[in-house]
Amino acid sequence: MVGSWEFNAAFSPMGSKAMKDLFFGTDHLDGEYLFRIVSECAMTAQENGQYVEPRFSIYGRAADEWSKLAAWARRWKVPEIPGVLFGVQMPRIYPIWRKKGLIASFGDMLRNFWSPLLQAAAHPDAAEHQDVAWLLGLIRVLDTVDDESKSDDFGIAGLPPPDEWTSEDNPPYAYYHYYMFVNLKRLNTVRTATAARLARETGKKDGAPAA
Repeated sequence: MVGSWEFNAAFSPMGSKAMKDLFFGTDHLDGEYLFRIVSECAMTAQENGQYVEPRFSIYGRAADEWSKLAAWARRWKVPEIPGVLFGVQMPRIYPIWRKKGLIASFGDMLRNFWSPLLQAAAHPDAAEHQDVAWLLGLIRVLDTVDDESKSDDFGIAGLPPPDEWTSEDNPPYAYYHYYMFVNLKRLNTVRTATAARLARETGKKDGAPAA
């Protein structure tokens, strides 16, 4: 069995977080290294008649992660790279951000992940949400990820709600999965309602009867 440390270190060049942030982040050098890595992987995949689906991480440690990812994708025109399918994942590493004091509860982590998407879905034309709304239309998958070799508890009965989960213990996978499902359903409901509203508004502007 691979331990958690080995699992996470496998995604850090030479085991260095600084190197990981440089090559796989969007902050340093405007994320140019990440763009080049994605481009080259996509080119190789296309030569073999395949696609590449990079999973970009949104950690839920801060509310601006989605806007930063969207700005990076726009800057480098990532959706125009042939053969790239856009995926986003939430690493199940709540204890790291809790211990660092970046969040006070699991509820904070969920809000940081989902609120920008829900706001962008509800108000896609608002200037502050346009980048995230644009990115939302490109995402093919939302997922959670961690060391899948670790055993976990599948029951969530009796567990506190997210805002009351303030300990430094990691919630079980089923807990993550439940709140991913609940919020994904909510997101799809908001997007459907927004699409209907915009269609009605467009129809009124064009003089067409409301559906």
